[in-house]
Amino acid sequence: MLDQTSSAAQVTTHTSQDAELNRRRSDGRERPYRALRALARLYTILAPLVLGSMILIGIVALANEAPLAARVGSGIGVCLVGAVYYLIMKSMAQAIYLMFDVAGNVSRVCDLSEFIKKQTVKFNAAASQ
Repeated sequence: MLDQTSSAAQVTTHTSQDAELNRRRSDGRERPYRALRALARLYTILAPLVLGSMILIGIVALANEAPLAARVGSGIGVCLVGAVYYLIMKSMAQAIYLMFDVAGNVSRVCDLSEFIKKQTVKFNAAASQ
């Protein structure tokens, strides 16, 4: 009985450690911009939902008792607006992800330049002796 309890505790500990590792970057620092990541994820999830709902609204507009030209025009118009909203939301999510990549690359370049600067100082000190 005690072995089962301790193994269950170990599984819980490993699960929480895995969750902590997933929140951290490869260099050990916590992933920045959590709110922006959530917003990008929200845009990615909501974009197809908005498109689907706009298409459904367009189909419902076809069942309206207006003249045929008005029904078709409003149905197509709503579907096109849904497509535009979809594209805008997906592009906003991708732009946020792109900024994360740019920020990560800038950070790596800064770290690399500091490393090169330290190596240059060491090399110059060794060369002067």
